[in-house]
Amino acid sequence: MLTDVALKNLRSQSKPYKSTDRDGLYVYVSPGGAISFRYDYRFNGRRETLTLGRYGRGGLSLAQPLRSWLLLPAAPTSAPPPVAVIAYPGAVFPTPPARLLPGSLKLHINPALLSAVGYAVLMPSLPQRTSPSSDLDALGPELMAIVQAACAGDRCDAGRAALIGHSFGGYGALRAATQTDGFKAIIASNGYGDLSEAYEPRLYSQLSGEAGVAIQSGWLEGGQGGLGVPLGTEPLRYVERSPLYAVDKIHTPTLLIQSDFDGSRFDSIFGALYRLNREAELVTYFGQSHEFVSPANIRDLHLRILNWLERHLGAPHALNARLPAPGPNLDRTEDQEAIGRGIKPSRRSRSATTRGSGDWKKTASPATACGCWRCCKARRS
Repeated sequence: MLTDVALKNLRSQSKPYKSTDRDGLYVYVSPGGAISFRYDYRFNGRRETLTLGRYGRGGLSLAQPLRSWLLLPAAPTSAPPPVAVIAYPGAVFPTPPARLLPGSLKLHINPALLSAVGYAVLMPSLPQRTSPSSDLDALGPELMAIVQAACAGDRCDAGRAALIGHSFGGYGALRAATQTDGFKAIIASNGYGDLSEAYEPRLYSQLSGEAGVAIQSGWLEGGQGGLGVPLGTEPLRYVERSPLYAVDKIHTPTLLIQSDFDGSRFDSIFGALYRLNREAELVTYFGQSHEFVSPANIRDLHLRILNWLERHLGAPHALNARLPAPGPNLDRTEDQEAIGRGIKPSRRSRSATTRGSGDWKKTASPATACGCWRCCKARRS
């Protein structure tokens, strides 16, 4: 087993070599003397290697292992359940996350609801090492390694995994999608596809000049964005860390969720996926900020998430539970009226259908009950 003493005694040789630990973990020693931690694992029958980072000052050390948490569905299944990974880079969970504990209330992307219908829910620890956005350069393989470990012993089905992220987690989900095709579905909510869009003035500063010009420069340069410099100084750094400019590497079906009062947008990356004939769906909710509070929008949000998971991961088990029954179908007028209980849709609601080029279509749908939303879809007919 590797120890600090053993690592400090490793010497470079004319050729690179390995010093193994266990369970696929080892260090790689280069001819120049650099020592890096690596992890070998198998996915879909082939061996993959994840580079965790360099050993030494400013790098990794032999600390206590990180804990990730897996919430298993209560209903027994004849096969390992598919797994929904809810990831937020920078979050570490030495104790069970509050979102997974009984009685916790999380309206926006509720893990208890996903578990209730038969999905295993994994919340991984993803510590910050250097700057937040640069830590994500190997996020996809790192998450797949965690999924493999969590699903060992048939606890869940690593071959049917979806990645879900909100806010910085939504940005991280798209970054991961450019690095691995291991996930069967991606769901990203209220994040950035293009980091430069964070410089767009917030809505309230556009409505009132007295509020000044509000942009996300602090978040971009010194906060979670971790870019360190303004866009005009080193634009290439923004390009390298924006999923939009690696969109050709995204092959996983992607559900994009945004709200009109939030500053982060997915319009550009949806358009880029549409142009490349990749399966994607963009849903815009009206009257909502960073997290949703409208009961109608929260309901619709989870129905869409469950539909996306079932479509691309398959039904979680034979019971195939839903909310609250095998319906309603929001595309049917009579179901919309039943949900609304006679409440007239907002005047802002619109309904139209247009066909794009080739085999793709783009739709806009009406409002339900007290919330308005617009849905853009790009999918094979």
